[in-house]
Amino acid sequence: MTGIPSRRPRGRMALVAATAASAWVLAAGAPAAAAPLAWAPCGATVECATLTVPLDHSAPTGATLDIPVIRSPAANRARRIGALVVNPGGPGGSGVEFVRDGTSLFSTLNRRFDIVGFDPRGTGGTRPVACLDSPAQALLAASAEAFPGPDARDGYVAGARALADACRANTGDFLGDVSTENVARDMDLLREALGDTRLTYLGFSYGTYLGATYAALFPRRVRALVLDGALDPDEYANRPLETDLQQARGFERAMGRFLEWCRLECEFGDGDPEAALAALLRRADIAPLRGVDARPVRGIEVLNAAVISLYSRQTWPLLAGALQLADLGDGSVIQLLSDAATGRDDQGEYGNGAAAFNAITIADRAYPSGAEPYDALYDAWTAASPLFGRGIFWPASYAPAFWPVPARDRYTGPFTARGAPPILVVGTTFDPATPFEGSVALTARLDRAVLLTMAGDGHTAYGGNSNCIDLRVERYLVSLRVPASGITCPQQATPPAFPVEPAPAAAASRLRAAVARLRMHGQGARLLR
Repeated sequence: MTGIPSRRPRGRMALVAATAASAWVLAAGAPAAAAPLAWAPCGATVECATLTVPLDHSAPTGATLDIPVIRSPAANRARRIGALVVNPGGPGGSGVEFVRDGTSLFSTLNRRFDIVGFDPRGTGGTRPVACLDSPAQALLAASAEAFPGPDARDGYVAGARALADACRANTGDFLGDVSTENVARDMDLLREALGDTRLTYLGFSYGTYLGATYAALFPRRVRALVLDGALDPDEYANRPLETDLQQARGFERAMGRFLEWCRLECEFGDGDPEAALAALLRRADIAPLRGVDARPVRGIEVLNAAVISLYSRQTWPLLAGALQLADLGDGSVIQLLSDAATGRDDQGEYGNGAAAFNAITIADRAYPSGAEPYDALYDAWTAASPLFGRGIFWPASYAPAFWPVPARDRYTGPFTARGAPPILVVGTTFDPATPFEGSVALTARLDRAVLLTMAGDGHTAYGGNSNCIDLRVERYLVSLRVPASGITCPQQATPPAFPVEPAPAAAASRLRAAVARLRMHGQGARLLR
């Protein structure tokens, strides 16, 4: 039945489906009621509050969890519509930091809406998942090889075991409480605490899965949802390895488009950037380049830098400049990009993004347990992505193999959201992280949805890539005017000019500004799954 949760108790494979809304209420007890939020200034233009939710929504009078919330109040208070809840993706991205750092992204919508973000359970300031400390995480990252083969398998298995053991030791049974179903229920209490009878929501990347889950659970509490850079939620939850293989293909395709552009527009490789990249990867593994603070830069760091740079077409010239410097023996900019991808900050510390990513992803998805199913994936990953598959995707695939705490609540579908108003799905034709096929599939699964397409590159579309996209998204959220079906918008943002041989200091300065937008979408943790 649409909107009724499928719930998993403590055993991963035990599925108990509720058959009616009343059945869930009787089993779980009366749902918790949210108290109004007590806002206080926490910056020049933002206010903060704390939302208290049940740790276990089926036991609303039991233990609780405090969730930090932030808002940028609507500029036009007389014409304020309500709250627009936003999620940056990940999973593992902080909604609080997204709103604090992303005021320019939401400037138009902020005229009529309070822009509201929160840290989903397991992330940021909401009882963050803790696994490896920074030295151990750095050691694990350093153990990767640029071109591993099946003989590297034992090292990856040992790393996955160490990660699982550390997560259990440092986070405990809370690992079983971080599923997106629970976050969606938290978000419904947030909607109530904000004083809105129905939810208005804008989610990016993983945030589309959160939005689709919310719509499935609470279809009649939806006002308007924009799901940008979408996943196929059924495949993501129930056939995760298919989704991951599709993502590997997406990055390989996006890298091919970057190299096509570079052949005409950048100096790296003197007209043959593909051959130059292959040579650089081999050379960096034999004799690592000089990086930041004398750290070695090997092929894996080059691949990390490439992956994170593909999230935005605006960073293509930055990657080209970094590769050209690396070709001259200076790996400093590659190192900084790789650090951004793996979550390492300027002090050498790692945040909880990777830990949260692992915990939430594994809680949500029907991964097989044990190492054997992943042993057989080497050929599939290599075929799907010859460049990234065996160096990034296949090693990362072992993380769920030994996960110590199964999710207690995992929504498995259906994702039709029957009874909800029209939902707007936005997809980019050459999105590397959430390939366009996911947006098409989500639109088909939802009972009432319209697909708005951006023909272009990069991860997600809204926010300065295309006036055609931005206008239609904003009109839908403000006025509930649903775009006509089948609209395709051109990408207007083009890569900015970048010096042919940038000085390392200047390149590093420009890098930090460029990476700020990437970090807002929470994608760096993907590399350490």
